[in-house]
Amino acid sequence: MERFVQFAQRTVKAVSKISPFPISLSDKRGYIIGDTNAERIGTLHTPSIEVIKENRTILFDNDKISSMTNVLPMV
Repeated sequence: MERFVQFAQRTVKAVSKISPFPISLSDKRGYIIGDTNAERIGTLHTPSIEVIKENRTILFDNDKISSMTNVLPMV
């Protein structure tokens, strides 16, 4: 798993060089395994759990995330 996390973090760093947006990658349990902010790695990302359960794209705008922790606006 450690190798996968290292790969995820390298991927995030590479994509962040061409994208102006914060990026995070989560595992199948909703834990962040790659992020433009390395301090978030290993933390639970509850919106990821919702996306995994719904199996669809979900918009998390400022209104929706206002009461959530460790969450940035995203799709």
